[in-house]
Amino acid sequence: MKFLPVLSLAFCFFVLRVHGQDNAAGSRKNNLQVSLLPLLSLIDKDKGAAVGIRYERLLSNKWSAAISGDYYQSPGSGRYNPPSDRWLASRQGFSVRPSLVYYLRDKEKTNRNFRGFYTGGALTYSQDTFRYVSKLNGEVDNQTQYFALAGGVIGYQQVVIKRISVGVEVTGGSGYSANRQTMYGSAYRRGFGYFYFDATLRAGYVF
Repeated sequence: MKFLPVLSLAFCFFVLRVHGQDNAAGSRKNNLQVSLLPLLSLIDKDKGAAVGIRYERLLSNKWSAAISGDYYQSPGSGRYNPPSDRWLASRQGFSVRPSLVYYLRDKEKTNRNFRGFYTGGALTYSQDTFRYVSKLNGEVDNQTQYFALAGGVIGYQQVVIKRISVGVEVTGGSGYSANRQTMYGSAYRRGFGYFYFDATLRAGYVF
């Protein structure tokens, strides 16, 4: 999975180099958004913090490519759940998701970029790490979960107040998952068959 950052950069380079169909003179083809729901976690610091961003590039009148990333950290425990009176638990993770989407709008609406319903496909890689520190002897145990997923995406967004974009997106699918625990030094519970579902509310700037 070490090659994932390289693939992500290659994806961004490809999107920026694409010369899609011009919709109108001076049309705006870039949409940079932040996820709103993770920002609510900043209100209560005991629940941790999270941040999510998404960049979308219009390829033609109806097609666009996007890449999104999320990072989060919080107190918590995982499937491996030791007694809380003996361990201090924390959690952090990230995800990267490139997607290709198609806007469901009339061909005549050539100057309505990033508006309306859309659907498409997405790939997701995520890594989730749970860290446990023993209160008795300081022993550290890490459990890391890896996910490589493929699925579909559906969403809706609008551009309001000139260049401000708002939207909601739902993603679902399945793929490969694996867990690794440092106490044992090997992967376990790996294989296909993991299912996921995700919903996100975003706002951003069109340029």
